[in-house]
Amino acid sequence: MSSTTIAPAIATRSAVTPWRRRLASGLLAVAAISALGSAAVDIAGLATADPELKVLEAWRAYGLVVFAGLFILLALRPRAMRGVWELAIFDKAALTLTAAAWLSAEPPVAGATAVVAIDGALTVLLVAAYLLTRAWTAWRPARASA
Repeated sequence: MSSTTIAPAIATRSAVTPWRRRLASGLLAVAAISALGSAAVDIAGLATADPELKVLEAWRAYGLVVFAGLFILLALRPRAMRGVWELAIFDKAALTLTAAAWLSAEPPVAGATAVVAIDGALTVLLVAAYLLTRAWTAWRPARASA
């Protein structure tokens, strides 16, 4: 078997079909829009936030804008950013698990149920898009073309 017959097989194996790419991009668009919507609500609420919570609320709001941007970048170039997928999935999964642990805390932790629902859904959405785009292949070394 010559190298010219191996190369197309490798390319085919790692290629992502257009429908998978479109579906993943749609999922990431939903994630970006939801993050921007939450950021807009949070930024609007900064003026009336309790003084002791202003820094925390600003940090959260701006973080949501950053995540919206990351989701857009991932939608545009899903296999070009090693580590970004994994960091985003880690963040959303960690928030979900932490909030789930707080559901049974005494006294109850305010907002834990919403975090489990929202960040849990985002975790599922991100993992689905990661799998659809075969994003883990970004970690493979670049192959020299013949």
